[in-house]
Amino acid sequence: MCGNSFCHEHSSRRVSVFGIGFDDEPVRVCDNCFAEYYAASQEPQYPPQYGFSSGPLTTSSRLSGL
Repeated sequence: MCGNSFCHEHSSRRVSVFGIGFDDEPVRVCDNCFAEYYAASQEPQYPPQYGFSSGPLTTSSRLSGL
């Protein structure tokens, strides 16, 4: 998030921002930040233990320690 402040006239977009004191209600954000937040929320999130991680750890490297 860019951190800039916006009035209702310039942005009606809101997102939930947790962990920085705004846990109770969504805060107003610019259109660019909203688009980035929305796009990121649409990507599937897989827990690493199921082998869907896009990182360098592969199934074979995890099994080699067994």
